[in-house]
Amino acid sequence: MKNPILTAVVFLAFSLSLSGQHTGEHTPLVCEGKIPAGVLIRSSDKYRNEAAGIEENHYRKKEEKTRKAFALEANFVLDGLLQSGLVLFNDEVTNYLNELAQFILKHDPALKDRNISVYTIRSDEVNAFATDRGDLFVTLGLLAQLEDEAQLAFILSHELVHVREAHALELFLNKEDLSSRNGNQSVLRNTVFDDEVLAHSAYSKELEMEADNSGIELFLKTDYDHRTLETVFDVLKYSYLPFDDEPFDPAFFQAGHYRFPESYRLETVKPIAGEDEDLDDAKSTHPNIGARRAALRKNLSPVSAAGKKRYLVSESRFKELREVARFELPMIYLHNDQLANAIYTSYLLLRKYPESSYLKKCIAKALYMNAKMRNSEDFYLEYSPEEVEGESQRLHYFLDKLDKTESVILALRYTLDLQATLEADDEIKVITGDLFVELAKHYDSLSAFHAEIPETDTAANTTAEPLAENPQEERSKYDKIRERKTGQAPISPDETGYWKYAFLERKHTEAFQAMFDAGQETHRTRQDEEKYWESKEGKAEWRKHLKQIKRHGHALEVDKIVIVNPYFIKVDVRRGAEVDYLKTETGASLINGHLEKMAAKAGLEATLLSVGSLSEDDVQKFNDLRFLNEWFGEQIEHYDLSLTPGHDQAAVNEIAARYGTDYFLWTGVVSVKKQVEIDLQTTQVSLLFPPVWPFLAYSKIRKTNDLLYYAILFDVKTGKRQILKFEYFHYKNLKSLLRGHFYDTFAQIRAKG
Repeated sequence: MKNPILTAVVFLAFSLSLSGQHTGEHTPLVCEGKIPAGVLIRSSDKYRNEAAGIEENHYRKKEEKTRKAFALEANFVLDGLLQSGLVLFNDEVTNYLNELAQFILKHDPALKDRNISVYTIRSDEVNAFATDRGDLFVTLGLLAQLEDEAQLAFILSHELVHVREAHALELFLNKEDLSSRNGNQSVLRNTVFDDEVLAHSAYSKELEMEADNSGIELFLKTDYDHRTLETVFDVLKYSYLPFDDEPFDPAFFQAGHYRFPESYRLETVKPIAGEDEDLDDAKSTHPNIGARRAALRKNLSPVSAAGKKRYLVSESRFKELREVARFELPMIYLHNDQLANAIYTSYLLLRKYPESSYLKKCIAKALYMNAKMRNSEDFYLEYSPEEVEGESQRLHYFLDKLDKTESVILALRYTLDLQATLEADDEIKVITGDLFVELAKHYDSLSAFHAEIPETDTAANTTAEPLAENPQEERSKYDKIRERKTGQAPISPDETGYWKYAFLERKHTEAFQAMFDAGQETHRTRQDEEKYWESKEGKAEWRKHLKQIKRHGHALEVDKIVIVNPYFIKVDVRRGAEVDYLKTETGASLINGHLEKMAAKAGLEATLLSVGSLSEDDVQKFNDLRFLNEWFGEQIEHYDLSLTPGHDQAAVNEIAARYGTDYFLWTGVVSVKKQVEIDLQTTQVSLLFPPVWPFLAYSKIRKTNDLLYYAILFDVKTGKRQILKFEYFHYKNLKSLLRGHFYDTFAQIRAKG
């Protein structure tokens, strides 16, 4: 995961028509209904209730301490995940997962009375995991890869065993015992709750095998057909691949005279190997896939499949919601800057939904970001096609062949075509306009650009070559992998030209010339500004500006803002940067109150948008926080890409309109307790004078507290930002220090220049 200060991610899914048939057009998949109590109840309250139960069991002192440590960290880490915006609740996917879990739970008396809740995680990782608290998490990446409901039921059965047997606690206790003997104070950072939780399971071989064996026992109590479970291990074996494996041809981006050189087509692709099933796991904490597959076969060999079914809850809903998960993936990849994966996943889906504007926009956004990054001196974008297996390697190879100019031309050509069909789409208009600015970095006049374009009377077709529809009988990725082990002929279309033909049919149109001129003007303005600020006069003015800010602060003349989920964390570096969870929660509540009071005192109208202040009916605010923090994360990641709009900019613009301001403040505090600080020189002198020793102990040998405070104000519609505070302090009285700096921040926002 990314640093919690900066983490943000946005993902899209589709809406179902009244008939339940996917149309290819999509709205964001968001949380719905009431916010669950588990999301809103304070983590400290959950911990104290659990700690009281631990005390009632009268464990030995050491075990009681360890169990409490687990309860403390588990509750705070899990609640952090639930409140992060990555987790969905009450949406179509999550509701279905909960129905399926409840269907399985009817067959387990030990679990059916437990408060089991299943959540969906917006992640492309192929994984599911569970907590002893009864929370199960399933990633969209996993759902996108499965073939049927029976496979999903087995995975949920496996995770329910982890809950029933309290495997997370068992793993924690074992690790704590090892840590104390090895002098290593690691806790949940090395268990299932670490930063890699979305990508990997951290359970031991023994616990994973137990969950497999007991999970199949639970699964077989239902009437699901077990013959499909073999593919579950294929899902693990090939989890790093897209959900399907179809050849990509650069002809997808061609039209009329705009065609790519034959050398841009990869002749043969790297064979798909998959994870080594028989990898020696003697020194590994996890069982290899081969061992798990063999154990499954042994357990299933005597079982009859007579009367069993692959679907018991709903075949139509499984397939519809698997499609939801697949439609989510392009946006997830975009947020992770996995541009080739975003394009390839959209390409796969366009084979079935060739008119989907959502998928076409995802491709446009990926090509746009590819062009921006390629065209920037501050980014290094590498596709490493030699490391990619399967048919998607052709796309990675193609994108890797494009240089800066070609990348801009391709993105601009595609977005111009898309804009012609989506005339009212503001996101595409903004992207297209910015790509003309990127083009201006390569051509300083329209005449110079026209000189590269040949004259011809042949009319060019401006639409991409259509994709063939899928065959009636759908074959899975795993079927295709098996078939292609025998070899496949590469696609080899004729070489017919290059990028200079991209705008052949547009070069003399007034609309094209106007957009070209606008891009030139913006680029020249930016160049002139950059040149000025690098000149002697500009540097002098900048120094004067900085002195003015230091003396009087910024004067932004903004009278209304939204404060977005203020961040606070208390860390003790004396204990290996251990988070003090209880003080972190208390501190977060305190700074929220101080922020509101200081904003009012500064005469600034401020709306505090914080998870901690929400009620069960505030689901729209919860979703607003998700979109805003994802947007903020993108801005930080793309800080040097000159006012790049967010991948879901339209949603952010709607939020700004709803709150009646374009100005949103991201602010936070990191409080650090440091090692004992000793002034050696003063100490050596003072040792000669015993009467001063008490004063020495108080003033020179002490625990120090440091604080990082940041405040960044964004105009979320334009992306323009102002860093108001990014300062580091020593402090004794945290409350007074923060109130003073909060007031100063708001006064600068409100002040007139």
